[in-house]
Amino acid sequence: MLVQSTAGPVDISDLSVDGAKNGISGSCPALNVVGIYYQGASGVIDRAATRNQTTPCFHDAGIFLEGFGPANQTVTVENSSVRGFDVNGIYADTDSTTPTLTLTLASNLVTGEVGMATGMALGNIKGTVKSNVVERMFYGIEVFHTTMTVTSNTVAGDGGSGAPFLIYRDGGTLMGNKIDAAGATGAIFSDAGTSIFKSNTVFNFSLAVSGCSGSFPPPSGYTVSGNTMIDGKNGVKMTNSNMSVPNAYSSVMTNVSSCT
Repeated sequence: MLVQSTAGPVDISDLSVDGAKNGISGSCPALNVVGIYYQGASGVIDRAATRNQTTPCFHDAGIFLEGFGPANQTVTVENSSVRGFDVNGIYADTDSTTPTLTLTLASNLVTGEVGMATGMALGNIKGTVKSNVVERMFYGIEVFHTTMTVTSNTVAGDGGSGAPFLIYRDGGTLMGNKIDAAGATGAIFSDAGTSIFKSNTVFNFSLAVSGCSGSFPPPSGYTVSGNTMIDGKNGVKMTNSNMSVPNAYSSVMTNVSSCT
């Protein structure tokens, strides 16, 4: 379903979009397969379900939200289910350097079932991500080139080389989230500017928080404090370990270490 450059907000509720039997089996299509697509439009998506947005080309999304043109747009996605996609469950970005899209994602379920998918990929926008469940993803919530506030979500990884959280560039704030790393890494910071990781709980990890990715030497401006890390091998690893001292560790082999 496409909502594009509308004169006013368009609200969608109680809608199911099933991409099964889309007829794409061999060559890749020119366009992505998307369940619901807002481009340069505002509105509320409530109690919607998207599923089976998959092709052999692996460039599809359940919900695609794009800030477009000089005007500002506001979109809310709430109480919805997104599953059966092969790249992004919910993808949001702006087509220009200035973010024109303000997004609220609240109380949604995003569950991964296909390959190395990302639950929520959010870039160059503003807004909040709160009280969502994101599970079994290569990357659960990816925040890039943006200043999103991400609070009170439950995010579980798939135990691979990804992570429930990937914070890339700029200064996102992540607070009060519950993170199951599934035996792998809980959160990865990569050149994440002044990002704040505070009052989160990370379970079942080989490394709870990694601040060693990106440029070399890795930046040390992240704030990692007030978190609780339970049942894992390594707690926090970053250049400036003093930023990570005020955290609580239980059943953790090494609380704090530096990048090598």
